[in-house]
Amino acid sequence: MRPLPIGRGKSVAAVPRLCEAGVMVDIRLLGTGEWELLREVRLAALLDAPESFASTYQDALALTDQEWLDRLRTIVYFVAMDGSRPIGMVGGMPDSTEWFVISMWVAPEGRRRGLAAALLGAVTEEAQRHGASAVALQVNEHNAAARRVYERLGFAGTGEWETLWRGDAYRRERMRLPVAN
Repeated sequence: MRPLPIGRGKSVAAVPRLCEAGVMVDIRLLGTGEWELLREVRLAALLDAPESFASTYQDALALTDQEWLDRLRTIVYFVAMDGSRPIGMVGGMPDSTEWFVISMWVAPEGRRRGLAAALLGAVTEEAQRHGASAVALQVNEHNAAARRVYERLGFAGTGEWETLWRGDAYRRERMRLPVAN
């Protein structure tokens, strides 16, 4: 993948976003110099909800500093900050027509506060800004709460299923959200 022409390290909004529960949170686009923050949040996500991701904590722990930096050069990552503490993240893999959401996670203390919607909104806005016609993601068949959030935001199941290599019958369905340009 080619490096992204995106303004890194800036807040996506001039002011923090007001989430559903009336909570103010800053959704930040990570810059390439923030690979350590990306690593910190990703490791926390993998420890908290290993069943939600294709990769494992051990896989992520084994990545080199350069590999974390390379991720920031090819994938757009946003973090939700509660003051100076990261409490959520999402990644967007750009393509000319459809962006793919990865690494969606909200810390337990941030759930049911509208952070997932704010994070997905940031990816969707960035995808629209770059001319994409849709945003897609995959959801674990056993994660009903995440599926409800995605459906509430307009994502619809495509009927495309994937079984992952993990050996534990981990199946996930692709969901897609058309976006207007």
